[in-house]
Order: sequence, then structure tokens, then C-alpha cells
Amino acid sequence: MILKLIRFKSNSLLSLIYRLRFMYITRNDWVMGRVACLGSRSFENTKSNYKMYNLQKGRIDFLLDSFEKGKNQTKPSLDLLKFIVRDDIKKIALQQFYSFFNAGNAPKYLIMDSSSEMADYKFVSAKNKECFFFAYFSDVKRNSGTDLLSSGLLNIDASLMGLYLRFFAAIRSKYPDIPIIYIHYPSKFEKRQSLLKRHHNLRKLIRQVSHKLDNFHIIDIPDDKVEMQDSSDSLYHFTASVYSYISKEISVLIKDE
Repeated sequence: MILKLIRFKSNSLLSLIYRLRFMYITRNDWVMGRVACLGSRSFENTKSNYKMYNLQKGRIDFLLDSFEKGKNQTKPSLDLLKFIVRDDIKKIALQQFYSFFNAGNAPKYLIMDSSSEMADYKFVSAKNKECFFFAYFSDVKRNSGTDLLSSGLLNIDASLMGLYLRFFAAIRSKYPDIPIIYIHYPSKFEKRQSLLKRHHNLRKLIRQVSHKLDNFHIIDIPDDKVEMQDSSDSLYHFTASVYSYISKEISVLIKDE
């Protein structure tokens, strides 16, 4: 009981820190980010004067729900953070508590990458279906048993196209003509056929989305420029040259004021 109280207070404090950071960043010139390490590090390399508020695990269905329901949106659960393996992932999960859409100032750009739709699962409490969070399958403790349920990955099909188009329409209704930058994760080193198929289908789907929207920009680094970081155990951690390439592509599209 004592440990549970300590954990709750610790998570609540972190949550408050994120809230204050959100308020500070969005009261200045800022960029709305929904990026994992590829997009985050690439944006940092641009040396832009804009600050990014990032919702890394903001899967598109969650973002749309956040926008449409506003303050009435069901929030992820602090209590479920105990099922997450690492503290750094818990901190990323805490970002899910704060909607973009209560921001002080309008964002200058929206930058997204493909990570969340590719690989984030929605995990739900078996006891209360309104308690949830988004994470990679590997982020969650293996001994979660029957206390935690997974509703799986998003299907990359017409239903996902609908979610994207509804979300971007909602964004543009609030922030007219905001430039949207979408970064694809390289799949050069991926060998699993199921994930290669997801990468392929998502690229095809995003191209279709881009044909329906103005001021929508896709960054997709060519395979011959992709190198994997030698010291990494992940297929999706890359050498500095990859981040440099993408940061230059972002810099072409972003104009500091």
C-alpha cells in the first residue's frame, strides 16, 4: 500500500512537470510534434528557434479522440504505468495526459513520423476498459498476466485513411493552413515480412493522404543513405548521417520568424 502511494505521488509529480512544460512551450512559438527518436533528434539537429512539444505515443486514433472530445476525453491511466518496463518509457507515456489542443498559441508546424501507427499497441486494464495507455509491445512487463489486455495495432487500411483525414481536417479547422511534415521510418534492415508489409502499406496510404491535402510534405530517406548504429540492438536506431539527412529536409520546410 505504501509503495503504491509512493508510486502514485511520483507519477503525479512527473505529470505536473509535463503540464508546466506544456504550458511554457505552447505560450511561445512552437511546433506540434508526434515523433519518436528519429523525428525528435532530426528536429533538434535543425537548430530551429522553435520549441517542440512532443506527444511521442499519440497514436492517430488517440489524437483524433483528444481533438474531438477536448476536456471530455478519457485520459490514459497513471495506475497502469506500473506495467511499463523502463522509467524513460513511463515518462513518454505521461505525455499522453496532455492534449495539444489546449495550447496557448497556435503551432507553426505539425511534424509526425510513422512510428506510432507502425508499432504502438493500445493496452487496456482488464478491470476498467477506460484505463489505457499506448506503447510498444516490448515496453510492457511480460508478467502483466490477465490484468492488462492488448487491443493490438491499428490496421493499415481504409479505416486508418479515414482516421488520418479526419484528424488533419480537424487540425486545419483550428489551425488553417498549418504545414504538415510526415517522416517515414526507414525499413531497410527490417526482415520480418509482416512489418515490411506494414511499412509498404503505410507509405502507400500516406501518399494517398498527401494527394488530398495541400501543404503536406513527406520525408522518406532513400535506402542507400540509411546506416544502422553499430552499438544499437534496434533495427530502428541509425547513424548520425541519417538524422542529418532528415534534419536538412526539415530545415528546407521550416522558416523561423
